[in-house]
Amino acid sequence: MNRKIARDRQKLKISALVAVVEKITGVSTKKILSHVRDADAVQARQIAMFVAREYLLCSFPVIGHELGDRDHTTVIYGCRKISERIEVEGALHRCVSRVLHEMNLP
Repeated sequence: MNRKIARDRQKLKISALVAVVEKITGVSTKKILSHVRDADAVQARQIAMFVAREYLLCSFPVIGHELGDRDHTTVIYGCRKISERIEVEGALHRCVSRVLHEMNLP
């Protein structure tokens, strides 16, 4: 498959994911994609990063580019944080589960 087509598909998936994260968390797409660092925006952004990586199988650089032109190391950090927190925080686990359910992901 053409690499450009594959990248375009990933972009569409990430934009759909961000819309679902907005719906579930109440944090606007604009805020998720911005460089705002309040706790709600950061958590919503990191949830999107985690789902994009673990379930949509997007690369760190693509996720970073689509989520506000962030560095891939920021995405790695965000995914790691959610991965650690999801095990101990029930509310976060339920939030991620709702995002996955809404997107029809396993």
